[in-house]
Amino acid sequence: MSANTDYNYTTIKYNTNGVQQWVTVYNGTGNSADYAYAMTAGVLGNVYVTGRSYGFSTYFDYATVKYNTNGEQQWVSRYSERQNYYDEATAITVDAFGNVYVAGRSWDSETGYDYATIMYNIDGVQVWTVRYNCSKNSTDIPVAISLDQVRNVYVAGKSEISNVSVYTTVKYFQNYLSFSVLKNWNIVSVPKIVYDR
Repeated sequence: MSANTDYNYTTIKYNTNGVQQWVTVYNGTGNSADYAYAMTAGVLGNVYVTGRSYGFSTYFDYATVKYNTNGEQQWVSRYSERQNYYDEATAITVDAFGNVYVAGRSWDSETGYDYATIMYNIDGVQVWTVRYNCSKNSTDIPVAISLDQVRNVYVAGKSEISNVSVYTTVKYFQNYLSFSVLKNWNIVSVPKIVYDR
């Protein structure tokens, strides 16, 4: 936290002996509160960090940052839903080609908080965005994202339906010819409560 910029993303690299190699800080466009929630690394050692970042006119946005192996910023990509309210990235992964996939919760005045999943190409350009709204316009909060061997996308988290939290997992199929994505299926399941005796 800086006296001039509020909270910022701070990313630190250590070597295998725990010796600090570099520190880098991201201060968002709003020069205000920026919170990093997820990080991953690619096969070439690039580092990707995402979370929520305050914008002057967009309130909180997804902010995804790519650093090279020396901790030098390569690009920043921000996402704000059209209503410019509350968008918070909570999960990130990267494929073998350097494409980046980010999931989080995003506010819509008609549907509440939805899953919003985004693919960025190697240069940080947004390729597609897809939203998922569970039944009854519940609060939907993803916590994890993963890819399979053919780069289908899986997003998992929770939805709150009638004050009951349920697990919600969504699978997306990518169409590489049209650079689009389609929902393949989703599963909603109520967790069982197990009491230890």
